Amino acid sequence: MTKRNRWLASAVAAGVAAISIAIGISVAYAQDMRTIRDRVSRSSQVIQSRDGLIEFTIWGSGRAVLVAHGAGGGYDQGGLIAKAYGGDGFRWIVPSRFG
Repeated sequence: MTKRNRWLASAVAAGVAAISIAIGISVAYAQDMRTIRDRVSRSSQVIQSRDGLIEFTIWGSGRAVLVAHGAGGGYDQGGLIAKAYGGDGFRWIVPSRFG
């Protein structure tokens, strides 16, 4: 085998390996995202308002507290904030922001 053919064979093998890795990562990413969406969607409700759909979660009992989280995330991010800084004795209402 000539030097040129060895180089070409190595390049082809590296390309095939790179494609295989990329496919594996894509499949793993899709599975992870499906798992995350399933986990997150189990704890929310969706209602129709005059302005469109609103996704939210409610838990606890007591005085109602509306949690408005920052940019990015959704009701799940607001829920993490409420659990980290809130406490028992409240009814937490955590909507996803529009957009």
